[in-house]
Amino acid sequence: MRDVGNGMKTNAKIDHYELTGSLRKTRWCGFFDRISKGMIATEQRPSPDSADLPSPAAEKNVLSIPRSFIATLLASIFALGFLITDYWNIPGFPVLKSVLLIGTILIGAAWSWIGSDQKEIVIRPRSLIYLVVLILVALVLNFRPLVGDLAWRGDEDHHFLFVLNLYRVIETIPWYYVVLTLVTWVLILYLSWYKPRIALPFGLISLALLLHFYPHGFGSLRYPFFNYWVYYLAMLPATVFIGPYHEALLRIVPFLSALTLAWIFQRTIIKKMEPLSLILGGTILLIPSVYNYSTILYLEMPAVLLMTLACLQCESLLTRDFHEVKKHIGWYALILIGFIKETTLPFLLIFVGCRWVVRLWGRIKSRKKANRSVELETANPNLSLIHFFKGEVAFSFVSLLPIFYYLVFRGIYYHGRTYQFHPSNLFNPAVARVFVQSLFDQFGLFILLFIAGCVILIIKRKYPSLFFSLLYFFGYCLYLILEQKKYIGYSRFNLFLLPVLLTGSFILIQEILKKRKLIAYLLVVLTLITSILLTPILRDGTRLPGWGNYFFDTGEHYYPVEEAMSWLKEKDPDGNILFAGLYYKYTYSFYLDKLNWVPEVVDLFLSDIENQDDDLNLKNALIEAEKKGYNNVLFFILGDKVPQLPENSPYYEAMVFKNLAHKIVIYIRYIWP
Repeated sequence: MRDVGNGMKTNAKIDHYELTGSLRKTRWCGFFDRISKGMIATEQRPSPDSADLPSPAAEKNVLSIPRSFIATLLASIFALGFLITDYWNIPGFPVLKSVLLIGTILIGAAWSWIGSDQKEIVIRPRSLIYLVVLILVALVLNFRPLVGDLAWRGDEDHHFLFVLNLYRVIETIPWYYVVLTLVTWVLILYLSWYKPRIALPFGLISLALLLHFYPHGFGSLRYPFFNYWVYYLAMLPATVFIGPYHEALLRIVPFLSALTLAWIFQRTIIKKMEPLSLILGGTILLIPSVYNYSTILYLEMPAVLLMTLACLQCESLLTRDFHEVKKHIGWYALILIGFIKETTLPFLLIFVGCRWVVRLWGRIKSRKKANRSVELETANPNLSLIHFFKGEVAFSFVSLLPIFYYLVFRGIYYHGRTYQFHPSNLFNPAVARVFVQSLFDQFGLFILLFIAGCVILIIKRKYPSLFFSLLYFFGYCLYLILEQKKYIGYSRFNLFLLPVLLTGSFILIQEILKKRKLIAYLLVVLTLITSILLTPILRDGTRLPGWGNYFFDTGEHYYPVEEAMSWLKEKDPDGNILFAGLYYKYTYSFYLDKLNWVPEVVDLFLSDIENQDDDLNLKNALIEAEKKGYNNVLFFILGDKVPQLPENSPYYEAMVFKNLAHKIVIYIRYIWP
């Protein structure tokens, strides 16, 4: 008999204390014994993932999604990530390409089917009220950063260019082909729900036709190209009306990721609409690191969302049998993480490794007791060794396949920056000091809430969750500390600590809320105030220069570029421009396209990164501009003051544009009558 409410087997009533026993020969044995006890106890009672959910049988609004439909959705994601994104097309040998293509299709089909199962979703229309209010709050908080100028430094311009390049490639395809492709995909989903036997051959034929006719060459390996498809599809509806050259459209995915993250916490902890739910949602949005990266086009925020969903349900994902795991939304989040970012590999390896340890130790302990009872042997079907290892291998295969598939191609065909191991950092007090400081700068009080949440896990005997949380936190901290010194404390790399920090904080707040509601209010408000005091976002939506960087400036800097270029377009629409003052390239072409402006000549003059002096940079830039005949110099100031114009210069200071972060000065050449 299956309990529909919590998705657990109830073949027999088994006392979990009887199963686990009390064998503790050593401290490690006792620790893993408690882990196994937590695992077996979880299998016999509702987990925190499902305990708060009403039984679907008692719900009126329950949607039962067939396995064939979920498998088709997973297959669509896999096809977008590894077939339409044609890594298989990179090798130069046609035979090898064909083998890789066929192999990818077969592996993708197996991955999709093994990783899927029937899923029941409870629909609660009233919960949408939370979401609507939270959206309004998020828009108020993030509107200015969303529409802010494209950053200089960092990788945001790289992602902008890739998304826009994909947009241009798709634009070359006749619109009716694009519509036909989307309609075909919707038809395949429909058939997978109602006529799954027809959906499979129809889907394979459609895939073959698509691969034959669509333009190839999407196999960029610096980052998983799957992300650019997601960003493109997210902004596509709006581009029909306003075009693609709007910063907010390109940043919509990280913004929605942060919004969903806040909504999940708000809706899960607070079961009814009250002020604390809104405060809690705002607290998540205003975590310094979340607030910073929710409006920058980076790949991390979607990955953080998926990782957090997996962490929130880690007790079940680490302990339950494979076929039961697939009934949790956290499972689908876990298997999609590998499509997003290659640096999620430590998280996935630690998660899968923890499951093997927890499951094996639990099996060893339960098996010893099972050998003493024939009745128990027949009551517990999980004692089959083949069944056990089959499930664990399947769990590992589905969880790790996407990231390993990508990393194999990246390792062979990409030769960019890779992780560099520096064990000497462990003995450098400055590294330790800066790293600890970075955690408080970027996460505020959530570090302390996480520690307190771990104590709650010990009290509540949630040892599998505790085991994973501590192992990942300290393991990933070690991974970060052993990186190149200049990246120590870098906020974008630290961001992957957020899922376990939020999960521990969630456990603490939820526990306090059950017993001392006033204390929960005070704790959340104090956390919110701390986050506001630590915020990197300035009043005009720009960011503190250098925030999240400690040994080396690799972060984003925001200049009023659009305002300056709009003024210059009106002043001299047919003139030429020299961009100067910067020691690293800037993608000014985005604003030329946005302003629909084609100046006579545009160039970028880079300064010396080792000798950063605005006065010297201006002098060299004006000499270069005079030598090459530029009439307009758009100069980016690195410091706080406008540099002194050199004597006898043929240029004059025409206009200064500034925000709370930086300034741009436009110098125009004197034109003598």
